[in-house]
Amino acid sequence: TLQQKERELDDTVKQLGELRARMNDAQRGIDRFDGGWSRFRNRDTIDTLQRDIDRASGWASESEARAATLRSEIAGLAGEHDRAVAHRDTLRPPLDARTIEIRTQLNADASLRAARVELDTPPYLRGIQRDSADPSRWRTTVGGIEQYRAAYGINANDPLGARPGYLDRNRADHYRRLDHNIEQLTPARARNQDLDMGIEL
Repeated sequence: TLQQKERELDDTVKQLGELRARMNDAQRGIDRFDGGWSRFRNRDTIDTLQRDIDRASGWASESEARAATLRSEIAGLAGEHDRAVAHRDTLRPPLDARTIEIRTQLNADASLRAARVELDTPPYLRGIQRDSADPSRWRTTVGGIEQYRAAYGINANDPLGARPGYLDRNRADHYRRLDHNIEQLTPARARNQDLDMGIEL
């Protein structure tokens, strides 16, 4: 990924700096033996320092080549990222508009289903009471239940049927939202749950 390549480039540049510092230190060591006699007497030390410079120089060349390759790869990945972002931004307005359209259609469908329920309430919805503080909550809840039952083929006497498994996350989330609303609008159900948990009322 782009981030991995950038981290690798940072490491390579750091390594290159360390190698250059090592070369400079070795060269300063050689420069200390600036007289002819001094160089002769310290030939072994100078040879060791020179080998260190040669090795570090070879490694530095490899690091420079690697850094150049990484910069090229990063530039390519950054270009791909910019093009992907531009493409996403081009698609987003139509997708947002489509999302609003779908949400509007779903709300209209839920409202229509709620209106049908008001005219002929099925047995599985009769325990769900209207909330005087929030009259729209009942319509939203029963409309949502009817949509849920239609979407998942629920024929049970319980409004939502059996609780779905957590692997079906969309359905499980839908179930939890509706189940919470049902609980709030069904006093007898909430009271029975409290009793089951050993809570005295």
